[in-house]
Amino acid sequence: MSMNEAIQSPAPSRRALFGGAAAMLTGGASIVALGASETAGGNPDAELIALCAEFERCEEAINDFYSHGRTPIEDDQLREAAQDPLWQRQCDLADKIDASRASTLEGARARARAIVTYNGGDFVDAYLRKLGVDGVLLAALIRDLAG
Repeated sequence: MSMNEAIQSPAPSRRALFGGAAAMLTGGASIVALGASETAGGNPDAELIALCAEFERCEEAINDFYSHGRTPIEDDQLREAAQDPLWQRQCDLADKIDASRASTLEGARARARAIVTYNGGDFVDAYLRKLGVDGVLLAALIRDLAG
C-alpha cells in the first residue's frame, strides 16, 4: 500500500500495527546482528539512510511554512500550495522507505528518526500509547532507535 493509499485507509488495529513494526525490525535478521552487518567498505543501508534523511528534510521544509517556521505563509491555501510538492515528494520517499529493508542498526535508526521527525515526537507518546501495552512497547522501541 502506498502512502497516499494509507492516509485514506482506516487506522490499522493495534495488533497489526505492532506486528508490522516488529516484523520490519526483526524479519530475517535479528536486531542484534544488525550492528555486525556494517563494514568498513560502506554501509549496505546507505540508500535507505539517504532516503530517510531526505524525508526528514522534506518534513522540516513543510513545517517552515507554518507560523512558527522560518518562511511562514499565513494564508492556508497559499501555504498548502507551497507544501504540496514537498508532500508529494515525501509520499514517494515514504513508499521507497517502506519498500526497503534495514540490514544494519544505522538503517533501522534512520527509519525511526524519520518517524519521530514526521510526527514531531508527538506520535510516539500521544498516539501509540493509546494502543495499550503494544503501543507503549512500540513507542519505547522507536524512541530507543531514534536516539
